[in-house]
Amino acid sequence: MIDRFDSTESMATAPWKAEPASAMVEDGLLLLAAGRFERASEQFARAATAAHDEGNAAVEADALRRLAELRFRAGYPGDARSLAERSRNCALRTNQSRLRVETSNTIGCIQLEMGDLEHATESFLDALAIDGIPDDLAGRIEQNLGIVASIQGRWDDAEAHYRRALSCLARHEDAAGLAMVHHNLAMIASDRGHTDTAHQHFGEGLAAAERAGDGRLTGLCHLNRAELLHAEGAFDRALDDATGAYAVFLQTGTLVDLAGACRILGRIHASLNRFDSAESFLKAAVAMADRSQTPLTDGEARRELGDLLAATSRLAEAKASYEAAGSVFARLSASHDVADVARRIAELD
Repeated sequence: MIDRFDSTESMATAPWKAEPASAMVEDGLLLLAAGRFERASEQFARAATAAHDEGNAAVEADALRRLAELRFRAGYPGDARSLAERSRNCALRTNQSRLRVETSNTIGCIQLEMGDLEHATESFLDALAIDGIPDDLAGRIEQNLGIVASIQGRWDDAEAHYRRALSCLARHEDAAGLAMVHHNLAMIASDRGHTDTAHQHFGEGLAAAERAGDGRLTGLCHLNRAELLHAEGAFDRALDDATGAYAVFLQTGTLVDLAGACRILGRIHASLNRFDSAESFLKAAVAMADRSQTPLTDGEARRELGDLLAATSRLAEAKASYEAAGSVFARLSASHDVADVARRIAELD
């Protein structure tokens, strides 16, 4: 299962006084809330240029950060990383600690999704070390550190980070942040075989996401609950959840999320003996993960494709897919997944 990182603050807040450039950012936030992502990107780009001309480093940093997040969601990680670095450089010229924390966290999130766990961890720890960090941001960074630990199979460390995140976000009454933490705690519980606990956290996460009015996060909760339902053999219910999540992600236009949905849909279709559609979904997942340069999703999709190929007696192709997945997991230092793929290859032989 994929833990989700948390890079964004509430869309309703902006840490500066009303000025022409900041008004453009406010307009961009409204477009973002309405799901008009391309228009929002254009507005944030205009705001960054205007803020630079005004000499307002705080607004420029915030506009660039938000633009970086949207470019990453759209599948342009190189652009996103460059914009995030520019945002951090602007933030360092201000006396706003919150802005410096946010830009470091955003860079860490992009590094995390691109599989650069070492530098992601450094970015998150740098953000936590900034004086005066508020509870909501501390909670989001603790959660991201938990995700790194989870990828590396350090589940006790991951859960400890998630529990600290839960405490911070509860004090701040951050519904969207709480939804993400419950979502990730559910996935750890599922990976450990604690299905009752997983369902409890998924339920709490869905409720929090709905309170926050966050459609994308609601879709993520449904998608990962679909994976749990599939593991329990409830294929029809799993298909309903995964199909609903896929529809949400088509609207939000997030390539990384679509890749995850295609992976789960491929697994479910395979279990329903719909092998042609399963293969189409899984190959689409691999292509989207490759385009968005998100190696964890790429590795998981290739492993799923290997399972399908093995089940349909295409053993040479299955081995190649497993080996590709293993290489990806090795680069991520995801030791649990490396061992899992090696076991599957051994079973082929």
